[in-house]
Amino acid sequence: MALEGKPQYPIGKAKELEATKETLPAIEVANKVIWVNPNLELPFKLEVGKPTKLGVFFTPQETSDNHIRRVEVVPHHYRSGILGRIIFREKGGSRGKNLQIYRDVDIKGLGYNTGDYFASQRWVGSIQPHDAGTRGVMNLQDALHDAEIAELLHEQGIRTHRVIAVIKLDEVVVGGKKIRVEDARKLGYITPSDNPVLEVRAFGSRARLQDLDSPKGKLLLGDAKKLVAEELDINPNEFTEEQYFNWLARTTGKNLGLLKKKGWQHSYLSAGHNITLDGRLVDFDTIAAKGTKRLKSLMPKRFQSSFDFQEAEYAFKYIVSRHAPQRDKILKAFRQGFVEGLK
Repeated sequence: MALEGKPQYPIGKAKELEATKETLPAIEVANKVIWVNPNLELPFKLEVGKPTKLGVFFTPQETSDNHIRRVEVVPHHYRSGILGRIIFREKGGSRGKNLQIYRDVDIKGLGYNTGDYFASQRWVGSIQPHDAGTRGVMNLQDALHDAEIAELLHEQGIRTHRVIAVIKLDEVVVGGKKIRVEDARKLGYITPSDNPVLEVRAFGSRARLQDLDSPKGKLLLGDAKKLVAEELDINPNEFTEEQYFNWLARTTGKNLGLLKKKGWQHSYLSAGHNITLDGRLVDFDTIAAKGTKRLKSLMPKRFQSSFDFQEAEYAFKYIVSRHAPQRDKILKAFRQGFVEGLK
């Protein structure tokens, strides 16, 4: 989906990413915006209580509907897609000149798309109930929790994604046809406990550590390296891969140290899926404060004190090290960052 606006510095390798993207069709569905982040200078208009053209849902087949959209899809992101790349930033607020810049805009909860890194074809599957809820759907409670935690952690100096908006769905798509949400419940496509919404999110780079192993890993690495150099006001041609990986490791470690210091547990950093290539912790469906019932339900107490650190360290040791020089130095930078965050 093309988003209106004029790209500004930094942009990374957005042009190359756009030229090589894979897309699936999505169709506009009835919707209503229920929450908009007041802390972002958005490049598009969103109004609470009104519908938005960002309200789309995957369709398993091309249609003649004049509201069809093409949404970029990435393997292993089964219920989300990238709407577009456009530069915008947060509002001034208390952070003064250290304003965060965002580029990748995605949307979560628009249906289930299948495929892995090495699949020759990818397709859209119908939404369907399963043990943990409805496959392909984002639940209202989880979306609002993600938005709240992202703002809280951001204010505490932790690099994160930001939730742009939460959009209530009045329709979903089943078998290529729009259907009212209440009818989808009656027919058993959506579980009674689910209240489907779309969560529109902002990232710098949406790519994760695990994406380094994908066929596009080299391009994603080059994009993230350039994006970080531009953010740090360093000439990208003088910013080496070793410098980039050391920065990424130290920044991620500091994020985790700050998280632990503030008494929060992410609980789902395995395989580097929720750590971006520009050093952000993302996807806070599972995050909880230590000592709360929410965290106790996620994992045994004996794992809570060091679980995030161990998971992230594993990702740097066994994923990043396949693509980065001098693994020992990178792990040292990660641990130094963690200690720095704890101070």
